[in-house]
Formats: sequence, C-alpha cells, structure tokens
Amino acid sequence: LLKSFISAQPILNILILGRGNNVKELVGFLGENPQLGFKIKIHIEAFNENEIEGLIKNNNIDTMLVTSEFRRDKNLSQHIYKQMLLGVDVLSFAEFYENVFGKIPLDALEESWFLEKIIPKNGFYLFVKRLADIILSLALFVVLIVLFPIIVLLIKLSSWGSVIFSQERVGLREKVITIYKFRTMRSLKNTEAKDSLFEGNELNLGSSQNLSRVFWFGKFLRKTRLDELPQIINVLKGELSFIGPRVEYINLHNHLNKEISYYQIGTIIKPGLTGWAQIHGKNSNTIKDAKERLAYDIYYIKNRSLALDLIIALKTLKTIFTFSGV
Repeated sequence: LLKSFISAQPILNILILGRGNNVKELVGFLGENPQLGFKIKIHIEAFNENEIEGLIKNNNIDTMLVTSEFRRDKNLSQHIYKQMLLGVDVLSFAEFYENVFGKIPLDALEESWFLEKIIPKNGFYLFVKRLADIILSLALFVVLIVLFPIIVLLIKLSSWGSVIFSQERVGLREKVITIYKFRTMRSLKNTEAKDSLFEGNELNLGSSQNLSRVFWFGKFLRKTRLDELPQIINVLKGELSFIGPRVEYINLHNHLNKEISYYQIGTIIKPGLTGWAQIHGKNSNTIKDAKERLAYDIYYIKNRSLALDLIIALKTLKTIFTFSGV
C-alpha cells in the first residue's frame, strides 16, 4: 500500500544524516528502486553547521532523515529545527525506515525506545483476538479429525516413527511450553525421544543434515503448514495464538539471547503459528537471519492490530493455497 501511494507522488530529494548498517540498507534500497519516488541526493555521517544550509539549497533538498543519534544532540537539533522553519521536512529516520521496509531498524533500539513505542494493547483487541483463536481452533479441529487418518497413513508410509512430534519451546515471557506437530523428519534413532532432540534443535536449521532428513510428505506438510495443525491444542490452552512471533527452540533462544541485543522482547506477547516475520520468510537459520526476524517481530509488537492480523492471515492463506494449487 505504501509503495502504491508513494509511487504516485513527485520525486522527493532527500538528505540523510546518520550512519550504520540500516542507513546503508535504506540508501541502497532507494537507489535501486527510483520508482518509489525518493532520491537520496546527499548522505552525510557527520554534521557541519557551516555547510548544511548550502548543501540543502544547492541540492534542492525537500526532506531530511535524521537518526536518533543526531536528534539527541541539543546543539545539532537547533540547526535542524532552523531548516524545518525554512521549509525542509525533517523526519525520523527510524519511522521512515519502518514504513518502507515494514520492520524496525535495529540500530535505533535502546531501552528508552521500548518504553516509548511498545504500548500495551487495549482489552478489546486482546479479547477479540483470543475469541478468534478459540473459534478458529474449534473449526480446524473438525478439519483435523477429517484429515488425521490420511496424514497418519502417509507419514507411516514415508518414514518409521511416531506420527505426532512434541518438543519444549519458549513461550510467553520465556515460559517453557510443549508444542505438538506432525513429524516431518526421518528418525535418527529408534525412539521418539531421540527423534525429538533432532527435529531442528540446531542453530542452523537449514543445514543439509536437517534438510536431508525431511521425507517427501514431510516437505508437503511443511510447505502447506499442515504439520502445525496439532498445535491447535496449544492455541486452545492459551499457550499460542494463531498470529504472533515464532515459538522458538529453547537452546536456540538461549543462544540468540546472548548474541543479539533485546532478543527477549519477542516473548512479551504470545507466540503464534504464523506472523509478520514468517510471511516475510524470516527464520532463524543464522545469526543474521535471526536479527532480521527480530526486526519484523518488533514491528509487529509495536503495530499489532486486528487489521494487521487480518493481513497476516490472508497472506498466510495465499501461501498455503498457492503451494497447494488451489
């Protein structure tokens, strides 16, 4: 929607004042997508009050994007404010980045950001979401009863082992929960317990060792997300929601907690079967991937609403039906 809107607007000449990986990412993205209507005329990493006015006039700057690092400087803020009085739009880099990418710039995060931005949702939203979870779970329970014999048969024909796979994961406020899924991997040992230890309990979940163990019907179950149908039990129990951050492996969560700042913030709301990060294809196969997923998860936590939940649900259904050929 944003891209449709801004593509119809006149081209805006932008000056970016800031530094960091997120700034470079935005500069590169806008440079590769001129159809969006933004042109980065100047990118400076250090502010010079004697040069800024000349740069703005000589380059016909319409908008300044300023990172929080520079906005906190009182002396610098006075000069930026002066440019605003002269007709230049001064915008928060973080907000602009968020609107373009649909994720939060991790470079801008600090404790005060969460105190200002992460606002508890009202009771009506939480009530409606929980009610929707219960109604949808009961509806899917009927579907599960119909499909269960077929799925059981195909899993048994594909690979030896238990049909239902269970594993402890990290839930709301880091509480340990047990989730249930249809098994999609070949067992390494002749016990269900041993198999559960290897159903993706490594940092690199996309490793060739793990991928090679996914049997043919397991691939179908994963692509269509039918393997997650048994998790309606977790939804009914109130441990999961249909929409929220990904429910994480315990060892992986503990590892990423040490490697990535503010990683725990993803557990302040109930995890979900699908979510904003999931529909963008962001998983935790590597540290870099986990950081990307966190950026999308925080965006969802900050902006979650019934409208956003509906968008996520529709995109998830589109993915399922597209793969299924429906």
